[in-house]
Amino acid sequence: MCQLLLSISIGNGAYLASRSQVAALHRMGAHTDSAHDQRGRPLLVADLGALLGSAPPSAVGHGLQIDLRRRSVLLRADHVDEADPALAALLQPLPPLLRQAMARSWICAALPNHDQAILMLDLRQIAQDVVRRET
Repeated sequence: MCQLLLSISIGNGAYLASRSQVAALHRMGAHTDSAHDQRGRPLLVADLGALLGSAPPSAVGHGLQIDLRRRSVLLRADHVDEADPALAALLQPLPPLLRQAMARSWICAALPNHDQAILMLDLRQIAQDVVRRET
């Protein structure tokens, strides 16, 4: 079984994420901040770029809706697209020691790419941390 991946662009950075963690993809616009999930609950909107320490995405872009138990979070990014399914086989999970040393467990794997790595984000963990920060 092949894992479906999304390619996420934020500024000059590129990331990957599992498609299975995303309930819906949104086209960002002027009224996205007042959007609601399927249960009628308001979406908690956060800029993925700002969370990752890079430039926040532009006003027009994409949003990744992550549904949690009690809240849904919309993570904004510049661009989201389907990634080549063959990349899933090349992903290398982070060693447990490295994951434990990180301040946040938002990165679960990496894809070697020439002289740098493309990081795979754990969008559910990011969304859970956004909700914790807001409560």
